Amino acid sequence: MTNCLTVIGALNIAEFTGQVVRITLCSGQELEGIIEELCPTACRLWINPGELCRSNNEIRKAWIAIHAIQSVTFDGEDEIRGSCSEYTNQEELQGIIKALDAAEVTRQIVKVGLNCNGMPVKVRGQILKVSNDTFCIRLVGSGEVKEEKIENIEYVTFS
Repeated sequence: MTNCLTVIGALNIAEFTGQVVRITLCSGQELEGIIEELCPTACRLWINPGELCRSNNEIRKAWIAIHAIQSVTFDGEDEIRGSCSEYTNQEELQGIIKALDAAEVTRQIVKVGLNCNGMPVKVRGQILKVSNDTFCIRLVGSGEVKEEKIENIEYVTFS
């Protein structure tokens, strides 16, 4: 089964069956949960408790960029591998750009998972501006404004 499937195919099956899957991102971070919605460039994962979020009051859903997925694993056994390339074309970023746009318009505080040279980095704040290549976020706590490349985003969670 795993030799014939692509990451998109595996996510499609996971969405259809409601099966719990483990997603390994290109940064090495792992998320486990149920695929709630699949789009051509992103998917929404209902994250299992304890993953990514600590507070019981937080929404445990994340939009994950398809290009940032290294593998999808079913039942801890069947693994479908993707490719983590350093170059991402603009079409692959559309799902994540839509999530950032929604965060900007609604002024919600979001957590953004970034892949910084193979290391997972999380930032939490308010999205101030979104362009085709970059976004600006005002960090919670410090109030510092950071500009980051959209191609480095692996997931966006809303709280």
